[in-house]
Amino acid sequence: MASLRLRHGGGRTDYIRFPDPSGSTRNWRSALFQVPLLLAALAPGQEAAADLVLVDADIRTVESTEWYAGLEVVFRDVEYFIALSEDPARIDASCNTILEGPFDLDDLALVHLSPGHGARPGLPGEVIFERGDVAIIRIDGGTPAPAGMPGVRLVAPLRVITPGAQAAIPAVVDFDAMIDDMVAAVSEDSIMAVIRHLEDYGTRLCTSPEYDQAAEWVDTWFGLHWISSYQQQFYFYGDQMSNVIAEIPGRISPDSIYIICAHLDSITWPPEDTAPGADDNASGSAAVLEAARVMARYNFRYTVRFICFGAEEVGLVGSDYYAQTASQAGDRILGVLNLDMILFAPAGYDTLWIPYDSQSEALAGAIEQAMAMYVPALDVVTEYDPSATYSDHSSFWSRGYPAVLGIEYAVDDNPYYHSEADTLSSYSGFWPFGTDCVRASVAALATLARPTGPSGIGGGGAASQSLLHVSPNPASGTIEITLDGMPGEAAECAIFGMDGRVVAGCPLTCGTPLELDVTLLPRGVYVVRWESASASGAARLVLID
Repeated sequence: MASLRLRHGGGRTDYIRFPDPSGSTRNWRSALFQVPLLLAALAPGQEAAADLVLVDADIRTVESTEWYAGLEVVFRDVEYFIALSEDPARIDASCNTILEGPFDLDDLALVHLSPGHGARPGLPGEVIFERGDVAIIRIDGGTPAPAGMPGVRLVAPLRVITPGAQAAIPAVVDFDAMIDDMVAAVSEDSIMAVIRHLEDYGTRLCTSPEYDQAAEWVDTWFGLHWISSYQQQFYFYGDQMSNVIAEIPGRISPDSIYIICAHLDSITWPPEDTAPGADDNASGSAAVLEAARVMARYNFRYTVRFICFGAEEVGLVGSDYYAQTASQAGDRILGVLNLDMILFAPAGYDTLWIPYDSQSEALAGAIEQAMAMYVPALDVVTEYDPSATYSDHSSFWSRGYPAVLGIEYAVDDNPYYHSEADTLSSYSGFWPFGTDCVRASVAALATLARPTGPSGIGGGGAASQSLLHVSPNPASGTIEITLDGMPGEAAECAIFGMDGRVVAGCPLTCGTPLELDVTLLPRGVYVVRWESASASGAARLVLID
């Protein structure tokens, strides 16, 4: 049995755990606090008949060549890539065989070493490749667990990277007053209040009850801000966990999706009961919630999805599950903006760094343009770096979806990283930087999703939510929907469920009450949206037992 592999947010991995040689079942949470851990959940086993080769070439310069089509890429760096090849002699570039097949790809792991740690720590297993701060090791399931690896930045399973076609990313051309209004509506007080609330759980370790409480609070928060949401359940070593997902359905192309996401869980090194995780990653989660709050007031051409992932700190587990299920379902995800640590900005490093891979270059360019147009005060640097696989965007890269990471530039110098000192007060001087990162993210996401007009939610715009009345509310049986203010005008009404899909729809005549039986709908928060020829709007509906 191969090892359990864990990765920790913000760019470093700190632990390793191997199965108990006795074969006995061990409680995951207790093991987390007893045994140093490392690496990330295993990809499905694959017997690779091909050789593992190192190709000294930028992958973007050879993607169009005939021989490249016969390779299965497992790792990309800026100046080289590693791939499986049945015939290395056909490669028209400098190529060296790292490991001769056949071998089990699941036994190989990629290791990044953090800068500034001096000598390389001892790595478990056999080192079969090493270049700069990157190593590939072969791990046997019977290898004893090491004492810990504080110098390790990332350890991940080696797996085939599915190439994806570039999505049609809209060019940033004209200034849009609606987007500017969204950016202006971003509130530092609102952002910091969310971070403070998440910090107050004490820990958001993905196996803890506090994480479940935080996820439930985020789910409720979306509903209270007029956005349909639900919790996507998944399992990790027998523990049930969840991603929290909300969306604004697209008005013209609802099957085309843009995502803003962040991980909700936290951890400390060494593992402790206290893991406030203000920067890592309440800051990113707050950005997702604030984007949802201000964007809920508008309709968009494309669907906008807001996701807080679970279990990122133990191997990108939640995002991997989401991306896998999305890929299996054929979801058309046009672009992903993942935010992980955006609060630390010491003098000279107040920069939002955005790494991208070869399939995400157009997305990164559009995001950079939008951020520069609407938040010119923020320094943004985009960089081709396919080796930046240490956060949830990597799960989308592996499935061929364009995605980028937004992260503080000085993450490796953050003294509070994965510690009990990762509290909001530690970053008090950097709050304006974090707020600008959120503003820029809203600008980028709204530019990509294309606003079509006000939704009527939260006041503002051509319609007011007060025009639509739902009673009783909360409800448990029959409800009455009445649209006032435009006598005799026809409108369409739809109720969106917790999964963002329509659960009921009906025509409305303004001024005429409509009764609906909602007895069969599960409890939760719903959004009732309406649209006529001259206006549109929404209201919240809460169903109880």
